[in-house]
Amino acid sequence: MTKVIVFDIDGTVANITHRRHWVATKPKNWGAFNAGMAQDTVYEDIKFVYDTFAAAGNTIIFCSGRGEENRAVTESDRGGDDFLAAVCREWEAAADLASNTRVVKIRTGLVLEPTGGALGRMLPLFRFGIGGKLGSGKQWWSWITLHDQIRAICHLLESEISGPVNLTSPNPVTNQEFTAALARALHRPALLPVPGFALKIALGGFSTEILGSKKVLPQALLDSGFTFDYPHITSALDELVQ
Repeated sequence: MTKVIVFDIDGTVANITHRRHWVATKPKNWGAFNAGMAQDTVYEDIKFVYDTFAAAGNTIIFCSGRGEENRAVTESDRGGDDFLAAVCREWEAAADLASNTRVVKIRTGLVLEPTGGALGRMLPLFRFGIGGKLGSGKQWWSWITLHDQIRAICHLLESEISGPVNLTSPNPVTNQEFTAALARALHRPALLPVPGFALKIALGGFSTEILGSKKVLPQALLDSGFTFDYPHITSALDELVQ
C-alpha cells in the first residue's frame, strides 16, 4: 500500500510517499513479488505523486529501504545487488521525474518502536527470556528510533537538502550487539539463537534481509547539522522498553 502524507509548513507543501507494506506481509512469496506488485507499481505510484504535486513546486520525499554491502557505506556509495536494492533504485530513478522539484530520497534503516515493527515482534520473546541472536549474529543492523526518524524528516523538510539521505543512527551494530543490548535493557537472558537455516525455511527469500549485513552511515544528515537524541543502541533500547 502506498501512503501519501502531505504537510503544510509555513505555506510550503511537502509530500512524503512511503511504500513498504508488501515487504513485511509477503516474505514467503518473495519470488512471485519479484515479477509482480513491487516493480509494476513503481512508476505509476511516483508519477501519480508527481502529477499531483509537482505543478506547485513542492518538496517530495520518497522513503525507501536499501540493501548495502558488508562494509560501512554512505549515500555516495553504490547500492546492493539484492532485490530490494534493485527495486529502490527504480523508485529513486522514477523520483527524478520531478525535475523542477526538490526531491529527497530517504533510505531508512530498521526503525525501532516498541509497539510495532521488528522490535515490537521481538519484545515478547525477549521478555520471556527466549530471545537470541539471528543466524551468526555478525550481520550489521542499521537502525534508528522512530523518535529520531520523525525529527530527521522534519529537519529535511525545513532544510535545502536534496538527493539521497540515509536515515540511520551514526552507530550501526551487529545483530549480536543488538540482541545483547535488548536483553540487558529487559534484564533477561538471550540464550536461544535462531539458526540461519531455520530463518530460511520460515521466511524464504526474505531471510536474506534478516541475515544480510547493512552497515549504513547517515553522512548527509550529519553534514547538514542534524544531531540524534538516541545515537547509541544501549540508551535507545533503555528508553524504548522502560
